[in-house]
Amino acid sequence: MLRFIGFAILLFILPSLSKASTIIDSLKQLVEKNEPGTPIVQLHCDLAWEYIMEESDSALIFAKKAELLAAEKKDLKGVALGREHQGIYYEMVANDYDKAADIYLNTIKFCEDNNLDYSKNIYHNLGILFHMSDSYEKGKLYYEKSLELARQYKDTSLIKKCLINLGTVTSSLGHNSEARSLLLHCLEYPHDDVYNLSIIYGSIGNTYYREKNYNESLPWLLKSVGEIQGKKIEPDLLSFTYILDCKAALLDDSDLQFWVNHTEDLLQETEILRDRNITFKSLAKANEVLKKFELSNEYYKKYISSYDSLKVKQRDELVYE
Repeated sequence: MLRFIGFAILLFILPSLSKASTIIDSLKQLVEKNEPGTPIVQLHCDLAWEYIMEESDSALIFAKKAELLAAEKKDLKGVALGREHQGIYYEMVANDYDKAADIYLNTIKFCEDNNLDYSKNIYHNLGILFHMSDSYEKGKLYYEKSLELARQYKDTSLIKKCLINLGTVTSSLGHNSEARSLLLHCLEYPHDDVYNLSIIYGSIGNTYYREKNYNESLPWLLKSVGEIQGKKIEPDLLSFTYILDCKAALLDDSDLQFWVNHTEDLLQETEILRDRNITFKSLAKANEVLKKFELSNEYYKKYISSYDSLKVKQRDELVYE
């Protein structure tokens, strides 16, 4: 399962442009008023995040302003937050992964030099960076460091994020039983966010899928979509691709066209190269089961082409001592 929990909010829940603009306008109004007690540094970080979601360079301006304001106030955690958002900008908007990693590493050193517990969050960011670049061993290393500190400081929210991401990266390394244990352990914590539950269910399903235990896998995968705790889950492209893969492996063509149609619809809504690459392969396999061989071949060609483009963007390896 390649979905995982991201930074301050979930990585793959992107607000609509109209909603994002409304949030940005509201945040700007609060910044302009700057009434006594206004968390001005946090507001600048929130603005940076919203602009990151819009892939706007304005994010860097607000992240740097947050760091500057925090430094003036001698707010050390605020400095770390501002730097963190600069790192997220370079990772998610500028696609300068070396720069992002360098910022994260320097921010960790800043936190450790100043006895700030926020280093636990930055280690998690590094885990995501390497996880997304398929450097799974390094991703796992940083998640484990983040989890160790999260437990030390009793940060339950971060503990859950780390367990989910450790589960997914451990599964990617082929240790499916260990991955499943981590994910099931995460389910022992209360979860108000049904999207987190969706990721856990889907990831457990994926561990069975990797073991070719498709009959155990499919119920978990289906559980990850639809409704959880009475709340409808936002359709997620990757969740649908895993269901396609499982049904294709079982040669189960019952309602397979339904899942293909919805996956194709969701594919049109994403420009994320990695997600498109995964989806092309899943659609190729599904259409083969449906005996639509010409369409299957077209999707395989798209998969190979996008895979080559993805590897060009492979991130350089970095080691933090």
